[in-house]
Order: sequence, then structure tokens, then C-alpha cells
Amino acid sequence: MIAAGVIVAGERVRRLPWQWLAPLAAVPVVLLIARNGPVWTAAHYYWLDLAIGPAFAMLIAAVATRRPAPLVWLLATRPVRGLGAISYSLYLVHLPIVAAVSRRLIAPHVTPGVPAFWATVALAVPLALGGATVFAMIFEIPFQRYRSWAALREALRETLRKALPARWTPASTASRVQDQPAAEPGGVTYSAAQR
Repeated sequence: MIAAGVIVAGERVRRLPWQWLAPLAAVPVVLLIARNGPVWTAAHYYWLDLAIGPAFAMLIAAVATRRPAPLVWLLATRPVRGLGAISYSLYLVHLPIVAAVSRRLIAPHVTPGVPAFWATVALAVPLALGGATVFAMIFEIPFQRYRSWAALREALRETLRKALPARWTPASTASRVQDQPAAEPGGVTYSAAQR
């Protein structure tokens, strides 16, 4: 929230070199990870997430002030914006997909360590992106576009109306019934115009 506040902050705060302060704040965390190794890192994710938070906050502040320009350009590209559109879904579905790939597909067939890691990355990344895309299309994106159940229902009705041929819509069916000739008890039929 503090990082987002840089948008409305005074010029003095906005001019700070956020793009250099961010990596500087990350250095102690990176050194700690390098020194203690992956096993220690996996056991201390919670504390590392908290420790890296200020670095990410400063990076957000840097992007909010349009610096560094290459990073701002990269974040505005279509693939990265597409990834941003499914980021919450990716956050929700990636862990079960990575765990299933790692434990069920890779562990029984690939040597543990670096080979297993790269095999897991090669399979899990595309599967997680695909799964997140489908999840987002069904659950996330509709509610980003339509902020209420009523708006979503109306959009679904409109989509169905456009997708189905005119002869299948309820309105056209009702009008066809009214225009059909009516059979009289004696077997003579009269159209609506003749009646």
C-alpha cells in the first residue's frame, strides 16, 4: 500500500531512485539464501517472503514512477499483460499442478536433484499456465468484466442469443407459433391474417 502511495506522493518522493533501492533491499535476502542453501530456504519461506517484501514494494514504486524504462516497456508487452490477466488463477492452481508433476510423473522416472528439477519445470510450467488460463476463463475473467450476478447472467444470455440460430431463440419460437395456421375443428385451417 505504501508503494502504491508513491503515485500521489510529492515530487521529492517520486524522484527517489526506486529502481536502484529495490535491488539493494533484495541483496541481504539473496545472500541469506545463497549462504544457507535450498533446504534451509524451503523451510523458511514465510520469513523470506516477509524479508523480500520491501524490495518488491520499491520495485512497484519504481514502475509507478515509470522507471526503469525497459522494465516498464516489458510489463506493457502483450505476453506479460496476458500473464497478468491470469496471475491470480496461476497463483491458485500452480502448486497442485507442480506437486502432481513432481511426485507422480518425474520422481519415479528421473534422477533426483537438478535433472528432476529441470524436468519438473519443463512439464509443470506449460501445464500450470494452461490450467490457469482455463481456470481464469471460467472463474476469474467473467467476474472481472461483469461485477454482479445480474450482469453476468445478461452477458451469458446475450452470448447464447448470438451463438444460437434465430430459429432456436424463445422469441422467434413464440412468433412462429402465432404465425402458423390454426386448425379449426372441421379440419379447415386459417392463417392469422385470415382470422
